[in-house]
Amino acid sequence: MKRKRKVEKRNIKTKIAAVILGVLIIISTIQAVELVEIKNTVEELSVKVSQYSSSTGKSSDILKKNIENLPGMVGGC
Repeated sequence: MKRKRKVEKRNIKTKIAAVILGVLIIISTIQAVELVEIKNTVEELSVKVSQYSSSTGKSSDILKKNIENLPGMVGGC
């Protein structure tokens, strides 16, 4: 009788662990899909920005000025 209860408890624990694992897999899959969508959106926006900056030419001039104004050493001793 005691062995049956132990086996039943193990089965219940195994089922609970399987359900939790399944939920975690579903959540991680959803996050992966969202991450791919965000990545694609960022890539599309960067292409649009690069097309705009290359057509105007202003972005590269501003970038050159900003690079010239950078300090020689950042942080450290």
